[in-house]
Formats: sequence, structure tokens, C-alpha cells
Amino acid sequence: MFTRTDGSWAIKLVLSGYTFYESKSAYGAPDGFSDCARCVGSLCNTCTKSVPYKAAHDPNSCGYSMIEDGKWVEGSWTRVHRDKDII
Repeated sequence: MFTRTDGSWAIKLVLSGYTFYESKSAYGAPDGFSDCARCVGSLCNTCTKSVPYKAAHDPNSCGYSMIEDGKWVEGSWTRVHRDKDII
């Protein structure tokens, strides 16, 4: 697989993972499905471990964008490294 040069691979991009909201003990993915704002029902007022949506794709990111201004960003996609000429 790694010797192919035709660029016709089935997998074009792989997300390496995401960071947790340690400050809230929230361990969901930032895909929006763990967002308290989407809660429906009588137990919504007890929702305290919200992980809001954050887009996984960033056309300008070349990877490891969970660090901003030298600090760890909670609830962020980690993204694998990509060279600028790839994106």
C-alpha cells in the first residue's frame, strides 16, 4: 500500500482522535452528539458534561491543532499530520 503512487486509495484522510473535556469530566467526541444543547426530555437540566460540536475537517490544518497559543484545547480533534501540499 505504501508504495502506491496513483493516489487512488480508498482512505484519503484519517482522524487520529480527539481531546477530552477534562475540566468537565466529559469524554465524548466533539461530533455534537454529546452536546447538552441537543438534549430532549426531563433530565436535560442535569446535563453537565456537554461536548459541543466542532468540525473535524479544517482545510487549513496540517495537523495537531489541539494546541493553541501553547495550551491544550479541550474537546478538539487532534488530526493526523498532513503536509501543506496534500491539503
